[in-house]
Parts: sequence; structure tokens; C-alpha cells
Amino acid sequence: MNEQSKAGKSRRSRITLSEALVDELLALRDSTGIGVMPLLRGTRDIAPAGLNSAIVNSWLNGSTKTARQDHLDFVGQRWQEMSETEQPRIQIEEEERQRLAFASKRCGMRIASVCALPGAPADLTPSIINRMLIGALKSMRREHLTFLQTTWNVDAIEQIPDEPDMIPISADSFERLSEFNRLGYLPTAIFSAATSPVPSGLTEGMVANWLRRHCAKAQAPHLGWVFSQCDAMAIHPRRRIAISPDMHRELMALRDRTQLSPKAIMQRLHNPPNGLTAGAIARWSQGTAKTARKDHWDFVIAALKERDQRIGTQR
Repeated sequence: MNEQSKAGKSRRSRITLSEALVDELLALRDSTGIGVMPLLRGTRDIAPAGLNSAIVNSWLNGSTKTARQDHLDFVGQRWQEMSETEQPRIQIEEEERQRLAFASKRCGMRIASVCALPGAPADLTPSIINRMLIGALKSMRREHLTFLQTTWNVDAIEQIPDEPDMIPISADSFERLSEFNRLGYLPTAIFSAATSPVPSGLTEGMVANWLRRHCAKAQAPHLGWVFSQCDAMAIHPRRRIAISPDMHRELMALRDRTQLSPKAIMQRLHNPPNGLTAGAIARWSQGTAKTARKDHWDFVIAALKERDQRIGTQR
């Protein structure tokens, strides 16, 4: 065996992962904020054969007690190089960490969902966020930190309460939220038609996250206010109602008997409710609109019935 072959075999030999060696790797990961997957991304052509993120994670979590020397050398050197070229990092003071942790709990959004939001930095991972929240990561890239502060609306937190009033969003609550969304009350209408002051910290974006089921918890006053506003809208004369199959059949039967197009209906209406259009009536007829304002629907149906009765009398 020649010297080159011996050297290659030696570099592929396995060494024991001591506690000190694993701690050194964890320190490199935490100091750079670069997770294993971002670390190895794009290295297929230069990494030693057989190296992947699962192998490196097994070193870090202690499930593997040995590692190939060439794998270990590559990973250590890669973290060192990336730490030298990494953007300047922002130190996270304990007070700011607590604000971020509280804001995350207040939002209730799953960490994986935060990373999947539009505009999230591509290399921001759940591992980075979780380590920061528990205090294991003492600094972050500026764009990562800014994104989290904006997403969780940290600036709205003036003082962290001792025990935030968070409750789980139950399956029944999610079902009610979905129904109110289908009726057009959420996430926007309740804010523009609010009959009582919006609770501090509650935003349209937060309600939208509930609807996407990105949040498992919500502040009790926030959830209560949303349901009270939706319930108020449900009895309002201008509330939106679901167009049932029976309602759609009645509309189409009246249109067939009166031979009126949506445009012709609008031309024959006297003092129609504000906001009613021929386009809305057309969408009801086509079945593409699943809801309608109750005052709009009642007005059109009443007008068509009156027209139908006059036609019947003339016959």
C-alpha cells in the first residue's frame, strides 16, 4: 500500500467523540447561529463521501459516539470558515430575549410556521429560534432578529406580565373561526365594523394566523373579542349569509320565470341597497359566490317575486 493510500485510509478512520469535542462543535454552531442543514447546503461536490446532516446531528445529540476523521475535519473547518464570512451578529440581552419569548407565546404560532412565513430569511431555522428563546444562543444575525421582532410585534410589548392570559384554541373554536371566515367576517371585516375598542396587541394578521392554524394558543381577551364581534355581525341587517342550495334553486327559478339577467334585474330595481351590483347577482347565479349580504339577497329575491307575480297576473 502506497503512502497516499495510507493517508486516505487514515483520514477515513473513526475517532471517539469526546464530550469536549462535541462541546466544541456545539459552541461553533451556537456562536455562528448556522444549523447543520444550512452548513452542508451546496457542499455535495466538496464534502467527503457519505457525509450528511443526519450524521452530524447524531454527533451533536450523542446518539453516535464515533466519527470519521475526514467528516469531522470538514465540518469543523466549514463552521470556522462560515463564522468568518458571516454577517455581523446582534447580541441578545436577557431583557430582549424575555420580550421575544413572551411575544412568541402571545402569538402562539408554531416555530416551524414562523420559518415558513412569506419573507422569512431562507436560512432561519426552528433550531436557531428555539435556541435563542431558551437562552442557548446569545446572538443572531440582524435580519433574523428583525424578522422575528416584526412577526411577533415585539415593539407593542411595553411590559411583560407575570402570567400571560393564554388559552388553547380548541377544535370547536377553530371551527367557529373557519365559519366566520367563510361568511366574510374574518380576518378584516370585524376590525372595520368594530362595535367596541380593539384589545391592545390584537391585529388582523394575528387573526389570519389563527385561521391558518399557525397558532395553537391565543390571549383569552383577544379570542373573546373576536367571537363577540362575529356574533354581533351575525345578527346585523347587513351581515353576510351562506347561500344554501335551496336559496340558489329559488333564485334560479325566479330568474328563469322572469327571464331577467343580472344586469336587467339591476335596471329594474328601485333604490337598491348600497353596494349591490349586477356582478354580485351574477356570481350568486353562477354559484361562484358562497355568501351574500342579507339585505342584498332579500332585496333581490323580493323584487324578483314581485316581478314574477305581475307576470303571472298578466297571463
